[in-house]
Amino acid sequence: MAVEFAKPEVTPNNIVFDRANVMPGFKNFSGTKFGGNGGSKTFCVSISEDLADKLVADGWNVKQTKPDEEGNITPFLSVYVSFNPAGTTPDKKKFKDPVAWLMSENEALKLSDVTIAGLDEEKITYAKLNIKPGWGKKIGKWQPYLEIGYFFVEMDDPFANDPDVLRYKNKQEEMPFN
Repeated sequence: MAVEFAKPEVTPNNIVFDRANVMPGFKNFSGTKFGGNGGSKTFCVSISEDLADKLVADGWNVKQTKPDEEGNITPFLSVYVSFNPAGTTPDKKKFKDPVAWLMSENEALKLSDVTIAGLDEEKITYAKLNIKPGWGKKIGKWQPYLEIGYFFVEMDDPFANDPDVLRYKNKQEEMPFN
């Protein structure tokens, strides 16, 4: 029989990151990597030791990397990206999907349950995040869930300064295939 922990009466505030470091080797926006997480879409954000201590005191599920060669560890949050196509949780409570954007020098693209998987292949330079708490009744800690995320990526566009491309991007001419 599985043990379930009762949800505390007080829910902690959301965590807001103005310039979060999304850990490159810990991205699973597709939900297909790392086998052990049951297909969950996740990504990890490194945090300072001071913030980690505060979040642990508030009951958040804070993790840490294995020690590197010098013995240093990095605390982090494993953030869930949970979309629910039906708009409700299994217990029929209303559930709001996260809002996620891919931001580049020239574009902003709103991401869906399907298109967010593309972030696995992008070099995310930083992210602006609003993380909400969700109670993990099996572990007895608050789990971080993405509520709003702006993921700033570095685009390798060999044609970024090409005059023909710029002309169409600046809408100086009709696209040739319209």
